Order: sequence, then structure tokens, then C-alpha cells
Amino acid sequence: MDVLALAPPSDEPERPLSGLRIAFLPPPPWFGVHDDVLDAHHRLADALAPHAQAVAWRAPDLPGGVAGLYETFMRMMAALGARLTPRAEREEFAALLRTSPDPRDLAWAQGLFATAADRAAWGARRRVLRAALGSFFDHWDILVAPAVTVPAFRHAPGHAADWFSVLDLGGGRMGRYNDLFLPAALAALPGLPATVFPAGTTPTGLPVGLQALTRAGADRTTIAFAAELAAIIGGFQPPPLPVPGG
Repeated sequence: MDVLALAPPSDEPERPLSGLRIAFLPPPPWFGVHDDVLDAHHRLADALAPHAQAVAWRAPDLPGGVAGLYETFMRMMAALGARLTPRAEREEFAALLRTSPDPRDLAWAQGLFATAADRAAWGARRRVLRAALGSFFDHWDILVAPAVTVPAFRHAPGHAADWFSVLDLGGGRMGRYNDLFLPAALAALPGLPATVFPAGTTPTGLPVGLQALTRAGADRTTIAFAAELAAIIGGFQPPPLPVPGG
């Protein structure tokens, strides 16, 4: 664990759940999350309130907000994939993305033609975000967020999802397929440890996952936190077979 961590291991002693200050990330208004995932997120906050030192809904104070973090992540992801994509294909796709009013589409279009200066700027941005999150974790030990935007959805054999695919978020709402990236970006871009854990099931029995994040180097904190949750909310519950809707 100490070798794999992206930062020197923390020398803080592990604390029981009763000593933890736990923040829950409010989903940004522009970010679609399925109703069942939102319900699990809120159920966990309610369940932990009697057991933790503090529980509150808090978003880290990040330069550019969570939206800015996600847009930087999208640029970097696009730049990685661009290495394997012919320029003509990138230009065609970028022209299509630039017609969108969504800044996430524009961020991806920018990443398709990254320069060395762009990559250096993104690296500096990552360090700024990591420092801001470090300040957040001076006041909170854990940040709980969705691990993915939706419960497991039915596969469509022979149909590959593309950039413009959408997902059912419940209640007549539809979300962007590529928003599945955002929960991973919260940890991946600034280089934070994250532990995904089961947080109950949907009304049809499908498992719902959330993630716990903490400061760089404190990987054991989120692992111990997830382990303690089983006694409060139960551990993994296999979905019924056959899977509903599957």
C-alpha cells in the first residue's frame, strides 16, 4: 500500500467511525444522477449521522468548482485518446462538438489538439486542485460521492454507446452517457485515494455503489471507513437472478 500510494503515507493514526468528520458531496445542478443513486446517497448520510463525529453536505471550495475539475479531466482524457486517432477524424469530431453549448463538449474538443503548453498547464491545474482538496481535508476526513451516476443498466447487444448516448436517470430525466466519467475524475485528476463500497440496492434489487475519498496518502482511511459501514448499512447484497430488466 505504501509503495502504491501517490503520496507519502499519512502518519495520522486510524480513527474509528465515531471520530470521523464526513462530508457528502451535493451533486452539481448540471450533473445528472439517477434517483436511486441519490436515494442511496441520502440514506447513507442519515444512517451515519448518529455514528460519526460530524456529517454534513459540503462541496470542496475548488477554483472553477467541480465543473472546472471535470472540464480539465475531459481535456486530459481527450488528449490521451487523440494519440491513436487520425487528425482528420479528430477534426471532424471536434467540429461537431464545437456546435454544442455544453462546456464539457468544448473541453473535449480542445483536448483533441493538445500542445505541450496545454499539458503543462493541465499539470499545474492538477497541483492547484490537489492543494485545494488538501485544505478541504483539513476540516473533513472523508468525502462521500456517487461512484457512478446510475445503477447497472440493461446492455444493448450489438449497439456500442457513443458520445451522444443517453441514460435514464428516473423520473423522466435523461443524462449524458459520458457523465459516467465524473465520479472517477474526482479522485483521478487530483490523485486522491478512493474506495468504492456497496450502499444498498435499488427497489428492483440492483446494487448501488458510492465512493469515499480522502487526502493524498491516507488510503487506509477510506478502506477502514468502508469496512466499518457493513455493520451499519449491511455489506454487498447479490442482485436477484434473473436480474430485473436484464
